[in-house]
Amino acid sequence: MPAPGNHNESLEIGVGAKKITRTFIVHVPRVRRQIESAGSLHAPRRGGSGEGAISETGWDAKSDREGFIAIFLDGTPPHPMMPARFLMNPRLWNDGSGRGAIDVDNVDDLGFISAMIDFSRRITRPIRHEFIAPGFPMARQ
Repeated sequence: MPAPGNHNESLEIGVGAKKITRTFIVHVPRVRRQIESAGSLHAPRRGGSGEGAISETGWDAKSDREGFIAIFLDGTPPHPMMPARFLMNPRLWNDGSGRGAIDVDNVDDLGFISAMIDFSRRITRPIRHEFIAPGFPMARQ
């Protein structure tokens, strides 16, 4: 189990030419429940990052109060070889709508979320897992 605080992490997702590195932040609370582990996966809005979701939601503080691990996911910019920037190369999610360049590259966000659940199981080894996955709707964007 990682030490308390925020930890920048990454995973390789996909196979072959579609393999990309996905990034996220794991917040480990100061005190963790002994019998179970609850995880919270956060996918920020368009242009957001896991770091932005931390400041926007305050779930890191809730994690500390309640004793669960919170994971804040980064979306994928349309041009992954360039730095992510809010206006010029925003982080996006493949929501299946067909909007934006992220759909063209067939980014597997469901695979990323599934890998995050497996990752959290490996780092916590709990007796019982519970997950909540709050997010932000993209309908207005």
